[in-house]
Amino acid sequence: MKLDGLIPLYKSMKSQNIERYKFEYKASKAVFDVFFFIDGSPFLLLFGVKAENFSFELEVNNGFVIDHNLDRSTYKRLCEVLGLEFDPKRPFSPWNFFSEFNGKIPEQAFEHQKAKPHDVAQYKNIAEEADKIYFVGWRDNYKW
Repeated sequence: MKLDGLIPLYKSMKSQNIERYKFEYKASKAVFDVFFFIDGSPFLLLFGVKAENFSFELEVNNGFVIDHNLDRSTYKRLCEVLGLEFDPKRPFSPWNFFSEFNGKIPEQAFEHQKAKPHDVAQYKNIAEEADKIYFVGWRDNYKW
């Protein structure tokens, strides 16, 4: 599936030298913090559900193409956070979810919405630190 809604955002980010961007997306009962990372290859989208312990990532390949097929556990958990009940006649469609998302992607990036490390840390485990159980906070190394 092509997310052509990312193209204007990408161009805006590039023109402002923003490599990591955060914006909000609402779908059904869930509110997501969506992160768009263009500092790696392939690009990455991280969806983190506010007020829930759930997030998932998608690679954004050349041409702004994603694989909209979700693994079973991600699919099931996404249905839960969206507040959907199982209906065999009308199952939840990730393609429809991402199609709707595509239409809600902001076209313009703003400097104040750069994704900061503490924003991402709420949703993404860092492998090197996986054995540590406490997180106190980020330090500002520029304060004296």
